[in-house]
Amino acid sequence: MFGLPPLEPTYFVRWTFDMGDLLIDSHPRFIDVLLSTVSALGFGYTDAENGLGIPEVLVRDITNLLFNCPEIRVKLHGEDYVLDAILKKLKVKLSDQATNNFNMRINCDIGEILVSVIKGEHKVLDLKTSLRFTDFVQKEGGYQLRQDQIKHYLANDAPFHRGPFMLPEDKRDRKYNKKLKSIVPSMPLPDVPAPLNPDTADHLIKSFPQTVQFQLEWLMIWILIVSMIILF
Repeated sequence: MFGLPPLEPTYFVRWTFDMGDLLIDSHPRFIDVLLSTVSALGFGYTDAENGLGIPEVLVRDITNLLFNCPEIRVKLHGEDYVLDAILKKLKVKLSDQATNNFNMRINCDIGEILVSVIKGEHKVLDLKTSLRFTDFVQKEGGYQLRQDQIKHYLANDAPFHRGPFMLPEDKRDRKYNKKLKSIVPSMPLPDVPAPLNPDTADHLIKSFPQTVQFQLEWLMIWILIVSMIILF
């Protein structure tokens, strides 16, 4: 999502990549060529040789990336062996939405990992496992980075109110609600899909019909009563 003109900087970015099955059937040298290609692309992207050396202004937006792939298979044929590696149900999530505890979170979930090596007529390796890990990244000056991110989001979303739940509750004040008299876009723009968690539940419930809100309130009361009975 883009913010205020004339610069219209991004303040919320969400990319979702869903791809089909990926099959690589090649020679072991493919790995070296792939690494060299990635390195060359990285060097060309930075374009250090043609840069003016002027420090770039960092945009403290919120970025969420999601990558899904049902299956990745790499089959490498050596002189007298074959390596076959399969990754199934691969899902990678990355979010740099800062919190009080971390500045970035990376989730990787691989439902099934199959690796086998066949040398001649014999299978010398047969591995089956799965992998799930989460990495919490805490950067130097993390508190100030979070404050800068909130300030950037607040300045660009306040006139439009497309994603108030992304802000801490204490920032959704009168200044946020009345900034620039709440600009109404000339064309309909979709809001940010609200995640379901304790911090956003109040916004989601308010969008429900009154009858549903009433039923949810009674449900929460009954849950609280039952919990107290169980505890005491």
